[in-house]
Amino acid sequence: MIQSKDLTDPRNESFFSMIKNTLFPSFKCRSVTTLLVLINVLVYIILLIKGGIQPKHEFLAPRDDLLFHYGSNYPYFIYNSYEVHRLFVSLFLYKNIVHLILSNLGLLLVGHSLEETIGKRKFLAIFILSGGIGNLFGSCFWSKSSVGAAASIFGIIGALFGCICKNWKNTIMSQTLFSQIFYLFSLSILLSFILGIGLLRVNVYFYIGGFWVGLFMAFWGYVETTRTRYERKISVAGKIGFALFLISTILCFYLSGSPAAY
Repeated sequence: MIQSKDLTDPRNESFFSMIKNTLFPSFKCRSVTTLLVLINVLVYIILLIKGGIQPKHEFLAPRDDLLFHYGSNYPYFIYNSYEVHRLFVSLFLYKNIVHLILSNLGLLLVGHSLEETIGKRKFLAIFILSGGIGNLFGSCFWSKSSVGAAASIFGIIGALFGCICKNWKNTIMSQTLFSQIFYLFSLSILLSFILGIGLLRVNVYFYIGGFWVGLFMAFWGYVETTRTRYERKISVAGKIGFALFLISTILCFYLSGSPAAY
């Protein structure tokens, strides 16, 4: 009797399949998430080739002046010179090789799950806007230069929570997403504390800002095939919350006075 191979049996998985199915269950090569990671790596390599490495003991770290020239998030110049592009360009810049690896690992962990849930365009919108607005929110409390997509990653986590809240009555989807998000959120928190507080000493307000923007955008823009009264209320709450958060963040940044120059 010939037994067929059960591909769902963990004993029949290769090592790389086990890693993929455990850490990246929604991974796809042709996705916006994978494209963003490739762009981040390519930009990092270009900066190393063009400007050399940091004249310190950091391994494969681009020079600070090069990061500044190409658009690091610098609150002083955003406030005084209105260089708003820094809020978004800095999402694709990284301080060192550890920063690059851990941030993009976090993006792969949470990005594919959200992209598969809401689609490519909405995912990209959440990545960009939660990153940019989250950076502005963090700049209200942090006047030093910063780089990286931490705000975007937490925006994605916030959007995943938003999907659960908006589809709470869909029990199967909520249970599946909740188990994934609890695992991803716990791992992301650990990576963020290692990366932000331990290695780069980045203010946690960047994470908080990105999380709320992602949450409100998921409430606002995540559309189900059936629009119930509950979903319409959540959608309205998302629009109002997003608008209030954006306006209050802009007012807080520009009314608190010029950030210090470093």
